[in-house]
Amino acid sequence: MSSFVRQIDFALDWVEVEAGRAIYRQGDKSDCTYIVLSGRLRSVVRKGNGKKRLAGECGRGDLVGMVETLTHQARATTVHAIRDSELAKLPARALTAIKRRYPQVVTRLIHLLGEKILGSLQQGPVRGVAVGLQHPYSSSSTDINVLSP
Repeated sequence: MSSFVRQIDFALDWVEVEAGRAIYRQGDKSDCTYIVLSGRLRSVVRKGNGKKRLAGECGRGDLVGMVETLTHQARATTVHAIRDSELAKLPARALTAIKRRYPQVVTRLIHLLGEKILGSLQQGPVRGVAVGLQHPYSSSSTDINVLSP
């Protein structure tokens, strides 16, 4: 195993989340990305008037909170477990190390994000809270499942 893979392995934290518990809340600092290993998560947006709107759901293999972490933006949604879930927590600095060492990974992620954003504009909300991308001039969010084509 390469030293780089060992470093990433050591950087990951394994997180178990009980159903009903929040992973993070809207407005929180985004300091990591989560990878869903098992279970199911739901993303909710709280509007200015206090009402909540379902933004999406994600499951095994989905990335959660990546765009916010990459762009150093506050969390756009509240994400909570709707089933007992197991996650891998990838700190922002580990994601930065991957970006620097393997820029082709970032290129692929941008490609997948672009496809999902364009697809969601045509179809409405998509499955996967994955990155919780919110357009700065809009009150609605576009949710993206990064790992599913």
